Amino acid sequence: MALVRTVLLYGCETWSAKLQQENTLKVFEHTCLRRILRVQLRDRISNVNIRRMCNIQRDVVLTIKERRLKWLGHVLRKPPEYLPRQILLVEPISYWKKRQGGQRKNWWNLAKSDLEPIGGFRKFGHRWSTQWLAFAEQLAQDRTTWSKKVSKIIDAGRGGNA
Repeated sequence: MALVRTVLLYGCETWSAKLQQENTLKVFEHTCLRRILRVQLRDRISNVNIRRMCNIQRDVVLTIKERRLKWLGHVLRKPPEYLPRQILLVEPISYWKKRQGGQRKNWWNLAKSDLEPIGGFRKFGHRWSTQWLAFAEQLAQDRTTWSKKVSKIIDAGRGGNA
């Protein structure tokens, strides 16, 4: 299963998956696990028990979130001349127009929502929407602190998925 998961999640640090896509990934993973274990749906074994049988603690979505946060920390520790950092921190040009209707989920909004449990609205109030990146940049400079915060976020998310 490790090989299937590795191939499945290649480059997931940069994805901005919608809820439907996340659910599709979960279904695919559980289908693969059931095939590997030769367990059929009619055996009525829950997905939680299937993951437990395979010794997989983390949901695919939590793994994606963890990798996204680790990559964000990696990029924020780099110098300002680093090209991926420049691309990540680009400001939208004022004459760019938003599309009509609801806005698509983007990587920025996902990263900001991933960091909510350790910063977020409760800590910063209305300033969170503008100061989350400075908060993340300050935290990311110390690799061990960043790693502990990412683990704390993932463990908090695991509570509903274990």
